[in-house]
Amino acid sequence: MNPITATNEALRAENTELRARLEDAEELLRAIRAGELDALVVETSAGPKLFTLQGVDAEQSRFRGEMLAQVSDAVIAVDSEQRVTFLNTAAERQYGVSAADVLGRRLSELYEYRWLRPGDEAAAGAALSERGEWHGEHIHVTREGRELLVESSVTLLRGSDGAPIGTVATIRDITERNLAEEAVVRLAAIVESSHDALFSEDLDGIITSWNPGAEQIFGYRAEEIVGTSIMRLMPADRQAAEHELQRRIVVGELGGTFEAIRLTKDGREFPASITIAPLKDAAGKVVGTSRVLRDITETKRAEESLRENAALFSTLIAQAPMGTYVVDAQFRMRQINAEAMPAFGSVHPLIGRDFQEVVEILWGLELGGQIAGIFRHTLTTGERYVSPPFTERRHDLGIEQTYEWQTQHVTLPDGQNGVVCYFHEVTERAQATAALRANQERMSLAAEATGVGIWEWNVLTNTIRWDALMFRMYGIEPTPDGLVHYQDWSGAVLPEDLAENEAILQDTVRRCGQSTREFRILRRSDGECRWIQAVETVRAHHDGKAEWVLGTNLDVSERVATAEALRIADRRKDEFLATLAHELRNPLAPVRNGLQILRLTKDPDIAHRTQLMMERQLGQMVRLIDDLLEMSRISSGKIILRPERMELQSAVHSAIEATQPQIDAARQVLQLEITSEPIWLNADATRICQVVNNLLTNAAKFSPSGSTIRMSVHREGNEAVVTVADDGEGIPQNMLSDVFEMFTQLDRTLDRAQGGLGIGLALVRRLVELHGGSVTAESAGLGAGSTFTVRLPALADTAAAGSNVAPLDDAVEATKLRVLVVDDNVDAAESLAALVSIYGYESRVADSGASALALVREFKPALVLLDIGMPGMNGYETARRIRADDPSGQVTLAALTGWGAEDDRIKASEAGFDHHFTKPVGPDTLNGILQLVALRQAKLATASTAFSA
Repeated sequence: MNPITATNEALRAENTELRARLEDAEELLRAIRAGELDALVVETSAGPKLFTLQGVDAEQSRFRGEMLAQVSDAVIAVDSEQRVTFLNTAAERQYGVSAADVLGRRLSELYEYRWLRPGDEAAAGAALSERGEWHGEHIHVTREGRELLVESSVTLLRGSDGAPIGTVATIRDITERNLAEEAVVRLAAIVESSHDALFSEDLDGIITSWNPGAEQIFGYRAEEIVGTSIMRLMPADRQAAEHELQRRIVVGELGGTFEAIRLTKDGREFPASITIAPLKDAAGKVVGTSRVLRDITETKRAEESLRENAALFSTLIAQAPMGTYVVDAQFRMRQINAEAMPAFGSVHPLIGRDFQEVVEILWGLELGGQIAGIFRHTLTTGERYVSPPFTERRHDLGIEQTYEWQTQHVTLPDGQNGVVCYFHEVTERAQATAALRANQERMSLAAEATGVGIWEWNVLTNTIRWDALMFRMYGIEPTPDGLVHYQDWSGAVLPEDLAENEAILQDTVRRCGQSTREFRILRRSDGECRWIQAVETVRAHHDGKAEWVLGTNLDVSERVATAEALRIADRRKDEFLATLAHELRNPLAPVRNGLQILRLTKDPDIAHRTQLMMERQLGQMVRLIDDLLEMSRISSGKIILRPERMELQSAVHSAIEATQPQIDAARQVLQLEITSEPIWLNADATRICQVVNNLLTNAAKFSPSGSTIRMSVHREGNEAVVTVADDGEGIPQNMLSDVFEMFTQLDRTLDRAQGGLGIGLALVRRLVELHGGSVTAESAGLGAGSTFTVRLPALADTAAAGSNVAPLDDAVEATKLRVLVVDDNVDAAESLAALVSIYGYESRVADSGASALALVREFKPALVLLDIGMPGMNGYETARRIRADDPSGQVTLAALTGWGAEDDRIKASEAGFDHHFTKPVGPDTLNGILQLVALRQAKLATASTAFSA
């Protein structure tokens, strides 16, 4: 019989017996409850014993206890409150308790119920209520947490009046039985579903069982083969070996797995793997064998294919045209070809060695570990790796080598994963490439240094290629290969210059010669007009015709602009000298005439008038000379400002008083709009008065008789604003930026000459900038009048309290002033610091916000010239942190920036800056701010001395 079938039958028999015993116990309990029995014979350890069921309650209780103690199933009785009133010895064993511990306690302290299905609890309650009994399966969870699958029979107990007084339950633990049944079912399912042949035979070699897997492998159905000899499955030459096998099994000499040839129903032989084990009866006697057989035909084929693949794999590695080696799943060197061997010549032994050890010998611990990590990543993830240009110094050889290499995941012939690496040593090629690149870089640097863009034109293919500088010069986005279209060049050249340049270029190509020319372009990126100087050389083909045109472009805009500026300056110089001669001769002529009159006249009135006339003309000459000296002092940085706390309105009224006679003489009207709120400046009152005076004089000079001049004075944020507007001749748009230049006059024809040297507005700009301010001119054009606006930094405290400190005395030594220059452009910072030192002040340089903060604490400067646009911590943040460390405001902060809009000035003021300068800061402006801070330091020193006294 099949051993599985036998086991199943035994379990079924045991189950049937247990159920019969439970039913007997249930019937006995029913008969006792119903009073159908007078006595009961119970088998005890002392032999059979008779119990009478008729008697007093004590006797009955004793009987019942001794009787139920003999029952092998657990018996538990509870009262109407679910308190335990009885449990037998089997219940004590089953739940791991003693009767003394649980009698009188609630049943829930003994175990907890778990129902198998949602409706089971309700069904049990209904059965007890309707029939007084219930039978079923459920789960008990003991106090230790053990789960028991139990089969229970519960009976309702009633009193003499018929009312329920509790229940009694007979409980059987069927956990192991259930597990055994499940195991049998699972085993049967495995046998039935297995693709392997599972069969058994008795000691005579007769087949006793046969599963579907055996049917599929051998081709025999169970009804064909069961009961026949197992020799039907053996080739004729294998039957003798099978008999010997049977003998050895019987005597217990053999068991385990082996390979053999077996025969199918249709006569086909196949290789099989067979596991054989003896079958024994209950007494341990061998009664047959059980076999598990697997058809290994495909396995044998795969093994053969694997052997063939291994040979092919080794051949491919050996014959690979580049260096090739393999690392296996255990990270060991598995195979290497002859091309790769020289690279590993210093490693012995190599094959079978840990790969990380190998690469650490070649490249050192750090780099070797990195290479090993790449191989491990490919082995783990399957991701291919292609190395970038790899040039490193060999740890074993001490020389630098260059390799091109890549890794690839591969399945090895044994089915395991591995990594194959392909590589070329390209040291010589890399060295040649590096030399070529270095040469190209030198040429590129030379071109960059000279600012020369290089281009080439293949006349035969009509392809044009530019270098990077050409693209930048024309403001065009570079192409990956440098190729451009002819329209990229011709479209940039100004139309009025294009025709001539094309003609020159065509003639150069025709002659196979050289040419040089200049033309203008409009740069595409910003539309700016630039001057280009071009040089071309044509290289001829062997047939004498042009093949290549090699050319250079050089942006000469600055040179052209400089030449134009020199030309304009030279013209202005000539005009100035002519004007100077004219302006000096004008007063000299009446003075000379006056001297003659004074020598000849005897009339006192004539002499007096002549004297007054001569004084006026002499005053005009003095003013001309003073203006010249002022500009000279400003240009050379020798002007000395004497700043103090001053009220702007006071200086304005002084200027009005000085100019009013000239305005009245021209019958002009001066309209004033001056704020009543005092505006306080830290400035040189005389120079501010001079600025306003020059603006009013300029307006009166260039405005017609009877016109109106409008002047306003007000405050905007942290700035004082003075505006002078007139209805005079106006300024052409192209001259707005030139009116503040030296010796500039709009019209110098004799019929338009207004007198003066053309330096008044230039003087205004220099003085305003020395005070940290700015001046601008606006006009709608000729005949539309002009407006000049001066902006000066105003003091935050507008109160008039506090006495003015005396102007800066020449005795105040400049060396007492410390200046910190902060700019991430090192050249800009150092040149500005050098200029500060030339002026006689002590300077330091910082190239970042962080280093500036450290130097402020260490150097303790009186003035910080601070760049705004720095990486990391910008100038605004740096100023805030300096102010946080200097709440008393003893450090003067001046912003240096390329942005000069009103919003930029407001942002600087909010960050704590005292002054705002637009780059580049001129020497006059720098000298002015240095003197302002020096004056402030002198005031602080004076105040400190007074306080100490």
